[in-house]
Amino acid sequence: MKARSAAFRDNPISPRNLTLFWIEYVLRHPKTDLLRSATQQMSIFQILLLDVIIFLVSIVLTILVVFIYLIRKILNIFRKTKPKKKTS
Repeated sequence: MKARSAAFRDNPISPRNLTLFWIEYVLRHPKTDLLRSATQQMSIFQILLLDVIIFLVSIVLTILVVFIYLIRKILNIFRKTKPKKKTS
């Protein structure tokens, strides 16, 4: 546990110097787009990954429908194979 604590606390730059660096960086480069999130230029459809979710749900539903269809066919085959005895 002490080794992890030491590794976590081992920072080459103090928090104050890191803050000063970023403030000076922004002042030196006021029109930088590097600090903006890429999601600002995305639609909500892309941000929420709706296309991926719809694709995965459609695959799951397709597998489920095929599975139910096969189960019904198998059950129908077993039901039909029972021979009926004729009575005279």
